[in-house]
Amino acid sequence: LHEKKWPHLTKWMEENCEESMSFYDYPSEHWRKIRTNNVSERLNQEIQRRTSVARLFPNRESCLRVATAVVAEIHEDWVSDKSYIAVKNQG
Repeated sequence: LHEKKWPHLTKWMEENCEESMSFYDYPSEHWRKIRTNNVSERLNQEIQRRTSVARLFPNRESCLRVATAVVAEIHEDWVSDKSYIAVKNQG
């Protein structure tokens, strides 16, 4: 049925179905958070917000430095403050 209407999508699903369900390998309480793309979308929004302030960069490397600084800052927040996915002690 779908093969005729969406051949590229059908082929992609056949090739990637198992990988797209890999979030089921984790505990069920984490599924809602890891099956979505919200984390990377939020990261991209923050990079865009911070780079749009400068508008023009003298070169590609200067833009990359700003984006890298944003990612490092968010990483530090996650490591030190936030508990997006709480990992239980297994001991």
